[in-house]
Amino acid sequence: MEGQVDDLPRPWVADTTWTSGPRKVVGRAIYRSNRFKDARFVVGSTTVARKVEQNSLADRTRNRYVLGVKTTFWLGSSAIKKQRKLLPKPVERLGRKLLKVIQ
Repeated sequence: MEGQVDDLPRPWVADTTWTSGPRKVVGRAIYRSNRFKDARFVVGSTTVARKVEQNSLADRTRNRYVLGVKTTFWLGSSAIKKQRKLLPKPVERLGRKLLKVIQ
């Protein structure tokens, strides 16, 4: 059927940072898979990737790197999330820009 998520060139999965079920599934099924490339972590809690028949070693390496960035974000933000109101908005914006750059 046209318009479904499966038809999109870049499938996405939400709630992949703080919710353990989706976080584990995405870690195994996308970031560690040989069927996805160009995996991206959209700061907050969304993962986006492109499904392919077979990815290359470089694709898998890049996906693992992005998984490391996402995991670092999860560990760092878990502590801050509870005290988010204490984090100045400019610092939060800077963090989002930094994560976008290092991906």
